[in-house]
Amino acid sequence: LDFADDEVETIAKDFKERSVLTGKDAMESAVKAKDLTDTGIIHIAAHGKYNAKYPLKSALLLAEGDKEDGNLETFEIFSLNMNPRLVVLSACQSGVGTLEGGDEVQSLNRAFLYAGAGGVMASLWNVSDQATYRLMEYFYSFYADRPAAQALRDAQVKLMKEYPSPYYWAPFYLTGRMGQ
Repeated sequence: LDFADDEVETIAKDFKERSVLTGKDAMESAVKAKDLTDTGIIHIAAHGKYNAKYPLKSALLLAEGDKEDGNLETFEIFSLNMNPRLVVLSACQSGVGTLEGGDEVQSLNRAFLYAGAGGVMASLWNVSDQATYRLMEYFYSFYADRPAAQALRDAQVKLMKEYPSPYYWAPFYLTGRMGQ
């Protein structure tokens, strides 16, 4: 992704305490090994892949290494231990899921909620890398002093002026309870 590193670096500037992993350092094993408790926000800018046949195999595509294939799959996320107020999945199809028995939707965002995230921002379709970078930049600038839902709405309205087609500004939505 051409804009993923820029997106993460731009967003990271707004936080005093941060841990930024980009490129080859953004390994699946690093996410699994990291202590994600007492983390305010987790932001992942990566390729996302939805698997309609096996939704638990849907994945965020991270860097390979340390005996990991780089695919952080839905079923693996369920076993993570975390409690951030918000997880942002800046990736294609990160919020697409399949309705399973018991009215449960099997998806990446559901897995993060189950693992302990307060809320999740995810996308419903393949997204534009450049437009998503801008949307995330706007979202975090607004999120500094607004609730997540209002910040996302305001970011979408701002992006709509640059990219009028809903394809660019409408794919992301929030799930869960987002604290400030």
